[in-house]
Amino acid sequence: MKHLRWFCIISIFLFAAFTTSAQSALEAVEYERVLYEGAAPAEANAALLSRAASLVGLQRYDDAADALDRLRLYALSDEDRLRCNHLRAVTLFRTGNYCGAVSCLDEGFPEGKEAWCDAVLILSGAGRFSQARQLAVNILPEREAQLNDLFSKAPRFKKEGTTLALSFLPPLGHLYLKEKNWLPVTLISYGGMALTAWQIVEGNYLNAFLGGGLLLNASYMEHNIATFKERTDAANEKLMREFLTTLESGLKQP
Repeated sequence: MKHLRWFCIISIFLFAAFTTSAQSALEAVEYERVLYEGAAPAEANAALLSRAASLVGLQRYDDAADALDRLRLYALSDEDRLRCNHLRAVTLFRTGNYCGAVSCLDEGFPEGKEAWCDAVLILSGAGRFSQARQLAVNILPEREAQLNDLFSKAPRFKKEGTTLALSFLPPLGHLYLKEKNWLPVTLISYGGMALTAWQIVEGNYLNAFLGGGLLLNASYMEHNIATFKERTDAANEKLMREFLTTLESGLKQP
C-alpha cells in the first residue's frame, strides 16, 4: 500500500511537469539558454520571439515585454517584425495599454486567425468598434448575426462633464456611473448640509464650520465633486473590460 501511494504521488508530479504551462516554462528557459550561449543576431531574435510567445502563454506579460525589448531590430526579417508587433501588442493589451496595442497593430500583424482575433480585441479596446466588427465578420462570416448583436452592445462611455454636473446634486452623479456605494456619501452630504444650515440659523457659526463644513468637505467634496474624473475613468474602464471579456468569449466559441 505504501509503495502504491508513492507511485501515485510520483506519477502526479510527472504529469504536472508535462502540462502545457510547465512545457511553456521549460521552453522559455531553453530559449534563454540559447541567448546565454551567445547566439548570432538572427538566432537570438528567433529565441527571443519564441521566449516572448511562451511567456505570453503563461500570462507573464512584463517578462514577455522584456524579451521583446532585447530584440536586435536591425536583424529582424519582415516576417519576424510582424510577429514582434503581434506579441508586443498582446502584452500591451493585456496590461491595459490599449492605445499602445493599437499602434503596434497599425504597424502590421502576421496572417492567421489567432492574430486576427487579437486584432479584433485590440481595435475594440481602442474604441474602434466599427473596424473591429468588420474584421470579426470577415474572420467568422458564418456568425455575422451573432457578432453584429454582440457589437451592438459595445460600451457607451460616460462623459466627465455630465458626471460633474450631476454630482452637484447627490446621488445623481453616482447613479449615472452606476456606482453601488452612493448611499453613505449621499446621506452624509445631506446630513452635513442640514447641520451647517441649522447651526447658521442658530448663530453658531463656529459649529457650522467645524461640524457641518468639515462633514461636507469629507463627503460632498472629497468623495463626490473632487473625484468625478477618476470615477468616470473607472466606470468607463469597467465597461470596456466587461465588453472585451464578452467579446473574447464570443470569438472563442466554436
